[in-house]
Amino acid sequence: MNKNLRMLLFSGGQTEVGKPYYHYAYDWLKSYLAPYVNKKILFIPWAIWGDHGAQDMFKFGQEQWGQFGLTLTGLHNEHNFEEAIKMADVIITGGGSIHLLVNTLAKNDLFPAIRDKVNSGALYIGTSAGSIIACPTMHTALEPSMLPAVTYDTMGVIPFQIATHYYDHDPDEFHHGPPPIVRIKNYLRLNPHPYPVACLRDGSFLQIENGEITVQGIKPVTYFDLNLARTDINPGEREKLSRKFD
Repeated sequence: MNKNLRMLLFSGGQTEVGKPYYHYAYDWLKSYLAPYVNKKILFIPWAIWGDHGAQDMFKFGQEQWGQFGLTLTGLHNEHNFEEAIKMADVIITGGGSIHLLVNTLAKNDLFPAIRDKVNSGALYIGTSAGSIIACPTMHTALEPSMLPAVTYDTMGVIPFQIATHYYDHDPDEFHHGPPPIVRIKNYLRLNPHPYPVACLRDGSFLQIENGEITVQGIKPVTYFDLNLARTDINPGEREKLSRKFD
């Protein structure tokens, strides 16, 4: 894995309804992001969701990341997308529809520019769909496709897949539809070219820096290798996940 990578990859912003976004990591983020307060921060708003357009998603992103002193620039408002990416110090991609996000980035041929920028050491922050596009593909997204995919390939800067909003289903509880673990196992069994999967619960995130992957937040991350062997990794632990990609 590229040792230049500097990434924060979140499952979701909240763990409870009514809580401020990223409340579970507020103090950590306030300290970590302090050096970036006056930097050029580019927000990718194309994971549009429901009735909310790109400008709505941008305003929402500014509200959430503004609490840490960050001022965002929306990529959708730039005249030259590739130049805006090249000039950014930080790239943030919010959550929403992974399919609309990937299709928009692919149609504008922006994955190469983002990949190059992130591989060069620019900080990348993703939440939900924004985290999944750091992976080789979007095959582990929970959202069903509502339109033909331009591509399933994404940025591919990390050597594993991410599944967001993961939870362990209680087998004694009634549940409509397959729980997340079934979807993950089906991916690993049926995809002809699978990657290992890191399952992020809401309240957990990955910090990738100096070639090391550390679980942060307040909840564990569950990792499945290609043989479906499971490893649970608690916040603050680095070795268990990092050493799998040495």
